[in-house]
Amino acid sequence: MAGSRVPPGVFCLEGPWSAKLTDRSSVRPILEVLEAQKIIRFAHRDAITHPEFESYVKQWTEKQYAQLAFGYFAFHGDPGLIWVGSKPYTLCDLASLCEGKLAGRIIHFGACSTLDIDEAEAMDFVRRTKARAICGYSEVVDSIESVAFDMNIIYAVTDYDRIDAGFKSLQKNHHGMCERLGLRAVWNGGSIF
Repeated sequence: MAGSRVPPGVFCLEGPWSAKLTDRSSVRPILEVLEAQKIIRFAHRDAITHPEFESYVKQWTEKQYAQLAFGYFAFHGDPGLIWVGSKPYTLCDLASLCEGKLAGRIIHFGACSTLDIDEAEAMDFVRRTKARAICGYSEVVDSIESVAFDMNIIYAVTDYDRIDAGFKSLQKNHHGMCERLGLRAVWNGGSIF
């Protein structure tokens, strides 16, 4: 990161990784590493219920949080949805919640298979929400491998002014990981599908 550029802002919303009270798994330490290197600034919240999830997403879409333009949604997933606690939350539900409210924002789904959907469905999400882009995985992913790659996604996508350049950089420099994890991305005017 060159010059005196203000590090981009990341809003992370994370679900539980296990029902065990003793499980301390979290993506937060990865974000702390990126922040310590002055690559990002971040806010992190945990969401176990739909009302918590919706409340935090609504708050994130407020104008005062526009500087947290990269949304990192770290949850368990299945095609077309994330698991908020033990209940599914579909991309269609999220698009309805955020209808027209994500201009300038990017959402990365750090979740298994969430973007194992038709490209048209992903494009519809971007169109309905006005998001700058969405990205995530189409495969069932190893948690350590995917979280490590999430760091690359956050860095690459927030480091470029043009969204397509960030995704092309990922494909060029991390082609094998993009293939193995099934990286997919959609933005206004382009996609990796």
